[in-house]
Amino acid sequence: MAEPSGTPLPEIDDVSSAISRVRARHHERARPLKKSVTAVISAISQPIFLAALIAAVVSWICLNFLLAVVHLRVLDAPPFGYLSCVASVGALFLTVMILTTQKHEDDLAAYRDQLSLELAILTDRRSAKIISLLEDFRRNDPAQSSHPDPEAEAMTRPADTDAVLERIRATHPALRDEPE
Repeated sequence: MAEPSGTPLPEIDDVSSAISRVRARHHERARPLKKSVTAVISAISQPIFLAALIAAVVSWICLNFLLAVVHLRVLDAPPFGYLSCVASVGALFLTVMILTTQKHEDDLAAYRDQLSLELAILTDRRSAKIISLLEDFRRNDPAQSSHPDPEAEAMTRPADTDAVLERIRATHPALRDEPE
């Protein structure tokens, strides 16, 4: 019987803890530079950073126009070559930081995918074993029919992962030429 709504299931807590441990371990193993880049990207991705960036660019442009109006030496005359240079270098750094952070997250996703696959295969084997035990029990119980059940017999064998992979490749053209 299912537990009432709102009551946490111990299995969910176990799974959540396992996922948290994988994430924490992945973060702990990251090099300090990678952690720094992730922290910078996290700060840059905040709306306040966008507002500050817009304010800085508008201020730079206004300052240069104001200096021109009062006939003082302009720091960066239109078309604002220094501003363009700073923006280009900043964009380059930001691109590299985003790619670095994305690689870090892709590695974590690969670990999660591997964990999911291994648990699915393990679950499949456990299910096959349970079905096998139930079939043995059914055949040995005098109150049950001892006639062979081909469907149950087939379910006592775990999935052939190589056959499944070949079936996926056969039905998904994009995966046919992919190296193993």
